[in-house]
Amino acid sequence: FSKNVVDDEISYVYIISGLAAIFLCYVLISFCFDLGIRVVMLAFLQMYAPVAVISRIMPGKAKDMFSKWLKKAIATWAEVFIRIATMYIAVYLLNLLFTNDIFSQINAQTQGFFFGTFAKIFIILGIIAFAKQAPKLLSELTGIDSGNMKLGIKDKLAAGGAFTMGAG
Repeated sequence: FSKNVVDDEISYVYIISGLAAIFLCYVLISFCFDLGIRVVMLAFLQMYAPVAVISRIMPGKAKDMFSKWLKKAIATWAEVFIRIATMYIAVYLLNLLFTNDIFSQINAQTQGFFFGTFAKIFIILGIIAFAKQAPKLLSELTGIDSGNMKLGIKDKLAAGGAFTMGAG
């Protein structure tokens, strides 16, 4: 990559690329926190499975425990794979942009480096933002509760007790 930049085969704008990289890292770290939470929830639901199955044979309101457990287990399992699938779709779309030489067509249609560069930036950041919002959209369409898929890492760190541990 650095050889291509030195040979002027690739133009690299440090400020714009740096800001885009920071945004991308922010989204990916947030995405990893969400997946980590879902995986731990699946592990807990797996450990809780015997209790839910045994509650099915008990009379009264204990029977509802199994149906609640089953609904939560299916929803959490679907959330994990929906998030992974949306990340694969985003990577596929970004790969399509770079392999099909769409960016050179954008430069030709926008008639200039400045507008073409901003068009590229907004397309890339739009795909990344879509990957972040797609699980929520799919949960609204399918009715599966997707939990909170916020963009902020601060809330996720606070929920995990990182700030309390840091203060201690």
